[in-house]
Amino acid sequence: MAQPHREVPPTAATCPPGAFSIGQMRVESLTPTVVRKHLMPIILLHGDYHTASVWFTKPDRRPGWAYFFAERGHRVYAPHLPFHGRSGALVHYERVKAITPQTVENLYTAINKTNNPEWPAAKTHTQWPGSGVRGDPIFDEYLKQLVPLYMDPHERQAAAQEAVASLLRFLKRPAILVGQGSGANVAWLVADVAPDLIHAIVAVEPLGPPFGSALGHKNGQLGPTSTFTRAAGIRQYGLADIPMQFDPPVAAPESFEELFGGTYPAFEPIPPRKLMNLIEILQLVVTTEASFHRFSDWATVHFLRQAGATVKHHRLEEHGIRGNGHLCFLEKNSNDVANHVLNWLHNETDVPKLQALEARPSPSQAISPSGDHRQSLILPSEKTCPTKQRPVETELKPTNTIANSSQR
Repeated sequence: MAQPHREVPPTAATCPPGAFSIGQMRVESLTPTVVRKHLMPIILLHGDYHTASVWFTKPDRRPGWAYFFAERGHRVYAPHLPFHGRSGALVHYERVKAITPQTVENLYTAINKTNNPEWPAAKTHTQWPGSGVRGDPIFDEYLKQLVPLYMDPHERQAAAQEAVASLLRFLKRPAILVGQGSGANVAWLVADVAPDLIHAIVAVEPLGPPFGSALGHKNGQLGPTSTFTRAAGIRQYGLADIPMQFDPPVAAPESFEELFGGTYPAFEPIPPRKLMNLIEILQLVVTTEASFHRFSDWATVHFLRQAGATVKHHRLEEHGIRGNGHLCFLEKNSNDVANHVLNWLHNETDVPKLQALEARPSPSQAISPSGDHRQSLILPSEKTCPTKQRPVETELKPTNTIANSSQR
């Protein structure tokens, strides 16, 4: 029987004196049983309140996207972004915030139960496995995976930018970045400093809109609004809270003031600045049918295109994938979403297509759920990537016992 959830008040506790390392990033990886060197590695970037664990096991215990892409020949890397999960303890306990179960229900898992008249698409949400409310075993399992969020976005984003860029330098070959939520914004930040090491970016419902928020409080609940206005101090550089390399340069957030002569988010009439390091990278923004991101992803795409980037925007219902919310990578048809991402990579970014999986146990079928199937490395917080001998990574090997886990 599920235990009742308790609301935990913020703590004012501080760490005892001691030495702490911050900014490091732990990375977990999956190596396919048969390595295809011509397939680029995929780096999965999680969003707020998550860790790399969400890419390995879904709340209903099916294998996650890390296995999906590894089964199709890609080496997969899933970082615990700095200040998250296994990348080091938070040292400022008074500066973290936990998401409430009610917010999870209202925005992510039980949105079809909402009565928000400005969010009619929420009623189309059918893909969350289970009821999506407290007491449901799948909801409770998901809630257990969430971690507190360090509330300094500038430090959080700067650390993630450098750490993921270090991972790319460590791999010494171009990779594909797949980010969900704020993980997509991290992908853009990394592309801004390491464009030559990124082949393509897939942004699944990124944080947005630029310079503002599409969420507000109504009747005591946090929910989306059909219109949004600029919010001071939020994504001051459009895609992020920390500076990016624009042309003409942006010396400070106030440099964008001239953009707001009209009604936000009409970014004209001035000639938009260009994000020069993102221009050559092919990008896909994915928006689901039922999510509140329907209100803001279009503005993010608009901003990127004005900044010179080549961006496709796929609304999943227009491609026959229906009923998803913001957590589409965990939902019942999540592998359909992953397959859609792969098809875009194959068809539009010259990623070689694996024509057929060989007749062998796939990693998700052949590996026990003990966790021993993963290999880990820890990237330090230094500005340069280590040049010492690379840790040995063991390939995934089939076992004698094969569980039938052929899930869609």
